[in-house]
Amino acid sequence: MAPAQPEKRTWKTGKGLYMLGNPGRQEGPFCVLLKVLSTSFDHRALKVEDRRRAAGGLRAAPCFRGVPPRSRLPLPSHARRRCHGPGSHGRLSQQPPPGGKTRGSGGENLEKPGAGLGLRGAQWPAAPGHKGGGRGSALPVPAGPPEPPLSVAAAAAMGWPPPPLRLLLALLSILLPPLLPLAGSAAGVGTRRAPAAGPTCAASRQATCAAGCIPVPWLCDGEQQCPDGTDEQCEVACGGDPHVWQCDDGRCVSSSWRCDGVADCLDGSDEQDCVCGTKKVQCPGTHHCIPHWELCDQHQDCEDGWDEEGCPQQPCLPGQWQCRNRVCIMAEWKCNGIDDCGDSSDEDVCATCPPGMVRCDEGKCILESLMCNEEADCLDGTDEPSTCDVDECSLEYSPCSQLCSNTPGTYSCACLRGYTLQHGTACEVTDNATQILVAVGQDLALLDVRTQAYRPRLSTKTEPRALVYDQLRETYYWLTEDGELRVHSLGKGTQPLYADAREVNSISLDWFTGQLYWASSHPPAICAGLGDGRGYVTVLGKDIAPEQLTVHPAARSLYWVNRGQRGRTVIAAAGMDGSNRRELTVVPMEEPVGLSLDHVVGRLYWISEYKESIETLRVDGSGRHSFHAVLRSHTEPLGLAVFESRFFWTDGTELVSATWASPQEHAVLLRAPVSAFTVVHALQQPPRDTAACAPGLCSHLCLLSPVHPRGYKCACPEGLFLLPSGKCTELSIMYASGKAISLVHVGPGAQSKWVQEWQEPFHLQDVDWQRSVLYGTDDRGTLLSVVGHPGRREAIATGRPVCSARVDIRSGDLYWLACNRRDIGVIRTSDMFPRILHRARSSIQHLFLDWQRGALYWLARGQPLQQLSLAGGAPWDAWNETWPGDLPAAMDSRAFSVLWSSTLGLQVLSLTKRQAVTLAPSWPHGLVAAFEPYLVSANGTALLLWDRRTLTLVLSMPAAGVQGVVAFVGSELQAVPSSKGSALPLPPPVTTTMRTTTSTTAARPTTSTTRSTPSKTTTVLTTTPVPTSKATTSSQSTPTTTSQSTSTKTTPLPTTATPTKTTTVQPTTTSTTTTTQALPTKVIVLRPTTTTQHPTSPARVVPPTPPLPSSPAHPLTPVLHLSCPRTHVSCRDGTECVAQEYLCDGEKDCADGSDEDGCAQLCNTPGAFHCASGAMCVGAGERCDGVPQCPDASDETGCWTPTQECALRCDAATRCIPQSWLCDGHADCLDHTDEQGCVPKECGPSEFPCQNGQCVALALHCDGDHDCQDHSDEEGCAVPRPLLCRAGEVTCSHSGECVPEAWLCDGTADCGDGTDEQDCPWEEALCGDQQWGCSHGHECIPDVWRCDGETDCTDGSDEAGCQPAPCQSHEYPCGLGTCLNASLVCDGRQDCADGSDEGGNCSVPCKQSCAHLCYPSPQGPRCWCGPGYRLAEDSLFCMDIDECTEWGEGACSQTCLNAPGSYSCGCLPGYLLEPDGRVCKLTGPEPMLLVAVQSEVLSYGLRSGHKEVLLATDKDRVIFSLDYDLVERKVFWMDLATESIRWQDLNSGKKGTLVKGVRSDCIAVDWLGRNLYWTDGAAGQVLATRLGAAWQGIPEYTVVMDGDLDQPHSLVLQPLAGLLYWSEVGSHPRLMESTMDGSRRHVLLAQGLGWPTALALDLPTQRIFWLDEKLGSVSSARLDGTSVKVCGGALLTGP
Repeated sequence: MAPAQPEKRTWKTGKGLYMLGNPGRQEGPFCVLLKVLSTSFDHRALKVEDRRRAAGGLRAAPCFRGVPPRSRLPLPSHARRRCHGPGSHGRLSQQPPPGGKTRGSGGENLEKPGAGLGLRGAQWPAAPGHKGGGRGSALPVPAGPPEPPLSVAAAAAMGWPPPPLRLLLALLSILLPPLLPLAGSAAGVGTRRAPAAGPTCAASRQATCAAGCIPVPWLCDGEQQCPDGTDEQCEVACGGDPHVWQCDDGRCVSSSWRCDGVADCLDGSDEQDCVCGTKKVQCPGTHHCIPHWELCDQHQDCEDGWDEEGCPQQPCLPGQWQCRNRVCIMAEWKCNGIDDCGDSSDEDVCATCPPGMVRCDEGKCILESLMCNEEADCLDGTDEPSTCDVDECSLEYSPCSQLCSNTPGTYSCACLRGYTLQHGTACEVTDNATQILVAVGQDLALLDVRTQAYRPRLSTKTEPRALVYDQLRETYYWLTEDGELRVHSLGKGTQPLYADAREVNSISLDWFTGQLYWASSHPPAICAGLGDGRGYVTVLGKDIAPEQLTVHPAARSLYWVNRGQRGRTVIAAAGMDGSNRRELTVVPMEEPVGLSLDHVVGRLYWISEYKESIETLRVDGSGRHSFHAVLRSHTEPLGLAVFESRFFWTDGTELVSATWASPQEHAVLLRAPVSAFTVVHALQQPPRDTAACAPGLCSHLCLLSPVHPRGYKCACPEGLFLLPSGKCTELSIMYASGKAISLVHVGPGAQSKWVQEWQEPFHLQDVDWQRSVLYGTDDRGTLLSVVGHPGRREAIATGRPVCSARVDIRSGDLYWLACNRRDIGVIRTSDMFPRILHRARSSIQHLFLDWQRGALYWLARGQPLQQLSLAGGAPWDAWNETWPGDLPAAMDSRAFSVLWSSTLGLQVLSLTKRQAVTLAPSWPHGLVAAFEPYLVSANGTALLLWDRRTLTLVLSMPAAGVQGVVAFVGSELQAVPSSKGSALPLPPPVTTTMRTTTSTTAARPTTSTTRSTPSKTTTVLTTTPVPTSKATTSSQSTPTTTSQSTSTKTTPLPTTATPTKTTTVQPTTTSTTTTTQALPTKVIVLRPTTTTQHPTSPARVVPPTPPLPSSPAHPLTPVLHLSCPRTHVSCRDGTECVAQEYLCDGEKDCADGSDEDGCAQLCNTPGAFHCASGAMCVGAGERCDGVPQCPDASDETGCWTPTQECALRCDAATRCIPQSWLCDGHADCLDHTDEQGCVPKECGPSEFPCQNGQCVALALHCDGDHDCQDHSDEEGCAVPRPLLCRAGEVTCSHSGECVPEAWLCDGTADCGDGTDEQDCPWEEALCGDQQWGCSHGHECIPDVWRCDGETDCTDGSDEAGCQPAPCQSHEYPCGLGTCLNASLVCDGRQDCADGSDEGGNCSVPCKQSCAHLCYPSPQGPRCWCGPGYRLAEDSLFCMDIDECTEWGEGACSQTCLNAPGSYSCGCLPGYLLEPDGRVCKLTGPEPMLLVAVQSEVLSYGLRSGHKEVLLATDKDRVIFSLDYDLVERKVFWMDLATESIRWQDLNSGKKGTLVKGVRSDCIAVDWLGRNLYWTDGAAGQVLATRLGAAWQGIPEYTVVMDGDLDQPHSLVLQPLAGLLYWSEVGSHPRLMESTMDGSRRHVLLAQGLGWPTALALDLPTQRIFWLDEKLGSVSSARLDGTSVKVCGGALLTGP
């Protein structure tokens, strides 16, 4: 049945406040109308005050690039000053010439990557790159996700085949850090580096690993990935790292990932029980929540100071200095005579020294002769730098382009193989064959650098944004304009690559493996994928905002620009496997562009757009250097490449090159619109120099690693599982359906594969994938095995019917549960002899086996989860909660958890943490298997696969009558380490050494014959000890002779009985004495018997192997007193131990009955509780304590108490109603109990009580406006009503109401007496664009309402002449266009008006092979489908209807999950599903609506209707636009009279002015970044200022956007996503979107708009709403501009 369609209304706003939807209900685009305020309502001052408004779980983006306008001249190209020459201390000179020896004050760069820095900026510097602005202020940016800090220093790995000596030095530089100076000097990399700092792994959200860092999920995952093995030292959870949180399955994630809205644990447990919601973070180990913006605010908000751990106390790295404009430069660059900051602040602070003197860094002037005199004359020692004895090769930037060798008094340069030295310092390729692959328009072409020859290669059919070329594999990769990946290879042409990789911003190539790396913006991540499209993985996907990615395979590292929170932009690095993440340098204001790598010397280069320079540093973070004034002013560079000794860049109009020696001298290589380029030369991609990631080591992705002992790490795409061999494999699901076995491999295009079928049903029990054996049972309980595919069914003798079986993959032993649901048996592969391992006291419903941990688990009614070692022994409680009863359950051994579904929803018990949580409050799908991260259910017609993390449907496979499901991944055997955090050590069974003697009585072979009746059988009794129904431990054992008589304590064990003749040969008398462990359960040894029978099934009986000969008998030595385990108590006589759960249960278990002594006294004590079943009692203090003490758990029933979250239970206790929903006027229970017995709320002394129970502010009584919904606040008022009308209003003739003069004769009666529409000269209305005129009157409706099945025109003309809607598959089309239910066709009565449903071929019987049902019709038999399906084109098969896609928001108000034949709705955090199963309603406090009415701001309760005046301005000042800061509870508004933006604190009442001299159509508060935005339609600008700014007489604001805006009008922000939306109402109306810094602008919607105003966001449904004043409608669209809907508003005027 289709969902209810939204009700549409015709109304007019601008006259009063209208509310869309039911208060507090999340209905998406559904429109229901309620008029709550009358005259003088200004729609431009309407906001909802609800702290959930900020929810959404999206990453915050930078808000501004608030750099002051670039009004300065290009920076002068000064060379850096240095002292030089023997004996000339302190003389200043230019950069030394080649071979020249220098001395002087050139300081050494000792930047330490990773020296104690955290991730979150302590200050909020403005983000870089903004070029327009007001007069002055750079703005803070909104806080975002935690920014990874720097890690340990990385070795400067070189990417060329070095000579043998250099290869040795390069190797030593990695293995022996003290040798770094030697290796670096030889390779042209500075020798004096910062000492290796301790790794700040926790700050980068990684874990410590020797001298590096590894991703947290690598901890305790069973694979040693640290050279010292510290990642697998897991005696405590996750190695005891305080910054790590353990998932319920035992895996590890960063504690900051907990409750961040993304499931990082494979079981999704990191997003369960999130007490803080999406807006806040939880202090670890507590329930204290703090807002995101309190992280790193230099104030300790968590008790343990966690929120300030690892936070950088300074915005720049150690060794850097922050300029006035917040650019970070090297500290020694201050006062060097060069404008390194770009605003001269590094030189403005410097005092000029007299001639003959030089200045120390701290400002002191000393004589030049004191420089380098081996005495510290400057307080900071800058007169004695380490470069006084100058080693030119160790300068921050070597004078040699490749190899540099220092010699006494001079230096020399050299080049690597394939290069030639030019001009003494520069290395150029010998073959002079450098080419550049350029993208010009839609074409790729090769440009020869030497000859400028241009050769087109191929057409891309798009304008590439980035491109790379794999020379070895001759493959091109590029990015389209929309951020999509494309690949072109020989023989295959051009193809899309990974269509689900969205918003990719940069790509880079690992030419060693041929794998492509890319950085994406949404979701922010760095990924690596196979070039052939077989799959990709996310290398880094947390706490990251990457762009400009570049890969260095020789160093096994990747580098990128990371735009972090609060404007903290850094150059970051990590291993190509995601390990060893660190920050290299902070570049918050430079706006880096074109990050590129010179792999030959291990240097990174980028363009500083703000400084108009090219910046560089070594890949370990040292050697920072600037090439000043390289770019032309006001150019917009798009990319940068470095090769030989040249720079290459483009500004979109031409491709330019420059040399390092003369970077200001540009050579234009190509005048064309180059959008992307890359250098092509054989030396750019040197051959592999490592065995890591050699072909064949990994089946899919191989990620080079700087940390892993192997040097690489295999990885599998999403949905595949990594085996220890490096192979990726799919999840296999085998299931039995009827008489057949089928197999599904989960993956793309998954299909069910038929395996084998028999003549009788086969109930699949387990799969031994190691030995290719299937185990199952038939309808009679015969245990069967099938070896191979296909294979024969062979019966396994167990001595009794079997209903469940599980196999130990490691040993092949088979464990089974008899159909009496009490006996657990085992057949070991060593002897194939059936034994009883344990007899349970209660009926076992589910038996599980965890072969990796060597344990059995079972669930029995009224008992806790039991655990037993596979070797036998005493079971123990694996959990303290009792199993309620007959519920579907499954064990996920991979996640080490047990899952089950009940009326309380889908629940899971983590055996790692011994705690249970609810995954879904409602789960109607059942459960048959689980294999992390998947769940499997069956609904009778299909097998369903779900993602456990999100509970979304992954796969639906038609399968009827499923009788057993096994999910597995066939892999090599790998036991879980006992030290692994996810595998808790199994407690050893309690043992008591004793000897047991067993004897049997001799008997002759006899033959007995029975009738062939099922009620009478011949039973062969064995002579073995038999356990009692309760487990006991006895200190004595006597020879036992079994007989026909049995009791409750001794049960004979029959063999499988069949209604056939049976010949039994009884064994001879034997006497055995064995030494065993005394256990609470005696082990039953089932002796073999010889039987002859005629099987009734094709199964072949396999006789068990005869037992080994018994040992000679030994005398019995009794033990007088037992030492009972802690879970047992000793009987009074000291001969037995009884489990504590059997005390006072009404049954004597001790031989002396002492376990039942004194029980009556407990029941007679005051307050004692008598259990519902049995004679057991519990103390008063144990009643409702959360732990069941009664075997039936009756002491914990009826213990519910109301809470804020669950104040009422209704609908048979299946639904909880929050306190805020009670008596809110809307029935949330099906039985309406939440709205019964409601007492009207008493109004306060400052409130007026309306007659309907509503309370409004007393100041609203008799003010001329109807504030009560029943208008009672304006009844009986003494003041004459006409006197209350304001200027521009008129009085209604009879009712006395005031309405705006513009409302007269507008077609809608606004006066209560209708006099505003009387005596009007009507004219035929002219409907606008996108409107349709009704036949009569002057009504106009949106044209999309025409022929939509609902009457919208008063005369119904909008539905006249419309084609009837097609009938559904279960309906029959009558001749007149109506539809008839198929069950009424050919029933002998004419139900169609034209009688077309009868006659014809109605008598023809249904013989078609319909998938669902067949019905007769006049045209012959037809197939029809049940609800939720439609008939396929073959008219036989039924296809599922995806209601979520086809009905869109009409199906569910928030989240929708399609299922075969149906669908289900879900809600986002903070909402609950209503009883209709479709609409989500907000929980928590009542949401409030802020409304501006003339000069007042009112709050309106969306549930209670409570109305209150919050603030009032002067009567002549109209509040034009309004917004609210939920952090400081301040209201901001636009005051047009004074042309200012004002504010008032709702807590203190204090008022103030934020900025003056502005005129705005709309204002919006960025509550996260602490800024306020507004639009200026006349100037065509969007502007912003800081919320904390105080008016100082000069406007302080920043122009975010200007120039090409066409009358911006309305504005709305999404701070958590860092996005800004605005409407333009100029010549071409449109809706626009950009980031909050004004970049990445694009058109959201430009069609079908008239005058879009009053924007509003609905984050739960991800839609934007607006009012269209010209079209007179309310419309909405998705945030990507699609799915435009007209929500309401015929005849809507002046909204």
